[in-house]
Amino acid sequence: MVISNQELTGMDEQIQADILACVEKDNFEEALEKVSKYLTSQKSDPDALALKAMILLEMGHPDEALKEANKAIKTNNFHFYNFLAGSAMLELGQIDEAIKLLKKSSDESDDDPGYLMKLASAFEIKGDMQSALKAIIRAIKSDPDNAELVIIKASLLNALNREREAISELNKIKQNEELKAEVYFVEAESQMNLNHLPAAEKSILTALELTKQSPDERYLERASEIETILNKPDMALKFIDEAISNNDSNERYKLIKGSLLLDFKMHDEAKKFALEQYMRNKSNPLLAFMLIDILASTQDSKMLDSFLEEAGFPESLNALIKIYYGLDEEEDESPIEDALSTLSSDVKGNQYQEDLSVILYNNLFEDIEGEEPDEE
Repeated sequence: MVISNQELTGMDEQIQADILACVEKDNFEEALEKVSKYLTSQKSDPDALALKAMILLEMGHPDEALKEANKAIKTNNFHFYNFLAGSAMLELGQIDEAIKLLKKSSDESDDDPGYLMKLASAFEIKGDMQSALKAIIRAIKSDPDNAELVIIKASLLNALNREREAISELNKIKQNEELKAEVYFVEAESQMNLNHLPAAEKSILTALELTKQSPDERYLERASEIETILNKPDMALKFIDEAISNNDSNERYKLIKGSLLLDFKMHDEAKKFALEQYMRNKSNPLLAFMLIDILASTQDSKMLDSFLEEAGFPESLNALIKIYYGLDEEEDESPIEDALSTLSSDVKGNQYQEDLSVILYNNLFEDIEGEEPDEE
């Protein structure tokens, strides 16, 4: 988050400069200490309160940031203070309230592009892509040379199934060396959505070539997706493996790899991969679910029994897993029904088991809703 001198004009200039110097170096702890010290003698300085709110936002404390921003607003209903409060609300999931404040701050700041970008982000989170696009178009009118805004516009056009318009926008900024890789990344999505798969592959490979010294994991994931559609298993797995290598803590990439191995009928490899990941982190419910899902898909009952015995789950959770696996299709389902009746109380207080139960339930309902009804 960048603050211009015009946004904070009431603080002592030297103290403000010292604090902002810490912020620019990402030394947020020192910045917070300095602004807090300043506020001990200047408790109602709205600029200092706003600066503290901004630092708290950067540190990932939106609840505390909101309190400080609201204190500043009580003193002076300034657009920057409303922007900070709206940003904090967005982080806290208070989307509608955030949109109201971000709209207000954007209107009162003569369409500040930074404010409008945040407003567009709020609309996007809400799923209102049309309003997000309108906000970005307003931002571009205020800052027509900002290539980053054009990329955001193209992404939103893709979300609205207006891919050809997106490609046209991206062509305007392809000479921007700093953002060229991102241009090709978004273009790959446009081409993929249009089912222009060779063109999509060319775009994403170009994006990866431009960032080969430090690959962006988003590019690797998209490359894997495109190669999957093109039925190129080796390439698809290569790219998702690179994404995992780049960010081993992102479990979604591991779930994608497990799904790819199943899709490519590489069942033994899928089971081996899922078991390895589970054994590395037995307290992760997503990795446990991946193993259960792959065992269900490959119908490996022996391996499932071994997993359940080792996991030591309560019988009610075992029953839910067996339903997911498909072992409930027996003539007498009463033992499983009896076991399930105590599931909620059995897993209560065990966060891992609670989370695994929710994941299993959600995926069960998703599968049921996706099934086509039998024809009579």
